Amino acid sequence: MKALSRIPILASLGIVALAAGSALHAQLPQASATSLALGFNRTASATGFAAVANNPAGLALGSSPGFSMALPAVTLLGGMGPVGMGDIADWEGRLVPAEVKDGWLQSIIDAGSQSGPAEVGVTPLAMSIGPVGLQLSSVARGVLSLNPDAAELLLYGNAGRTGEPRDFQLEGSRLDGFAISTIALSYGFRATPRLSLGVTGKYSVGHGLAVGRDLGSTLTADPVSVELAFPAILNSSEDAGFDMGSGIGLDLGAIWEADGFRVGATIQNVLSTFQWSLDRFSYIPGTMFFEQGSSADDFEEQPAEAAPRNMRDAVEDLTPGPVFSVGAELTDIPDWRIMADIRTRTSGRLALGPDFHAGVGAEFQGLSFLPLRGHAAVVSGGVQLGGGLSVIVGPLHLSGAAAVRTGDVANATLVGVTVSFGTN
Repeated sequence: MKALSRIPILASLGIVALAAGSALHAQLPQASATSLALGFNRTASATGFAAVANNPAGLALGSSPGFSMALPAVTLLGGMGPVGMGDIADWEGRLVPAEVKDGWLQSIIDAGSQSGPAEVGVTPLAMSIGPVGLQLSSVARGVLSLNPDAAELLLYGNAGRTGEPRDFQLEGSRLDGFAISTIALSYGFRATPRLSLGVTGKYSVGHGLAVGRDLGSTLTADPVSVELAFPAILNSSEDAGFDMGSGIGLDLGAIWEADGFRVGATIQNVLSTFQWSLDRFSYIPGTMFFEQGSSADDFEEQPAEAAPRNMRDAVEDLTPGPVFSVGAELTDIPDWRIMADIRTRTSGRLALGPDFHAGVGAEFQGLSFLPLRGHAAVVSGGVQLGGGLSVIVGPLHLSGAAAVRTGDVANATLVGVTVSFGTN
């Protein structure tokens, strides 16, 4: 039955969104673990290949290496909330007491949903040669959000928290996911002895998309019945899924150097033409009804144009929006680098990372072969804390970083590792 062939697809997307997990910036994953360790507070400080994803003007700084390159890198982010993985891990292998589950459910009710983001960024190539930088990256992101009734079903089954069967309304649960690849070429140059400018041109290709909305699924107790209404727009089963949308983008950056400090600013996606090709996708009605002695379902593929208007609007809204950043770095403190950034996004849901960020990063360079880094930031609805280090042997840098983030969507853990040549 077609329904059975489609249910695993939707379930798999949900599992990925809740359980897997990238510290990402606009359409480009951060190829540099150093940037994660410093909390992405690098608008005024990123050099070498790291400048491509942060500020192309950094390629023109005197401290930027003549050559730098990162070996293939992977960045990860995963989490969920308000009930986080840590809350669940505390009870691994043990029966969760009713009072604990009651507390979890109340926190979900207070938040309005239980959500889980997952991001995976892969950068096969990131490099710089003089004032030119290049980065080729792919990223996949998914977010699954369950309304309180759906969360109660997962925690207690159809008996609910009271132990008495009741009706459940699942409307409002949702799924959003996409996969996209971007090639970015950057150039930085000195406009004056103190002012560096830079530009990044990007070309992006979309590979996959999943947009699902619960439009009124119900589970009733008397009589016992299940009515599923979770339509979705997905890749067509007949499409290879390489070019499902495309477009170009443009980033602009500047850095001003003064005695003892630098200030920088960027506008990412000041121009963006990326759009999904809706006619390449399929619409799955996602309806199923079951009652004793009666059942029906509809999981047949249809043209995406048959999807409800709100779902087609959600696809059209999955485009990059402008991101504005300003930052500063203190450059004359012995053995230390101190930097700070403020960043905000104004629109566009093809976005990775919080809508707002204000943070500070620091690097201790007292041991030249072992720089130590840390950061703290206020982000949309929460905070981010983290750090990392590098082991430097000649031109070879082995860098690692990790951070934890709370916020509007969920509590999350970010991890990055980079093997690179040259400073960044």
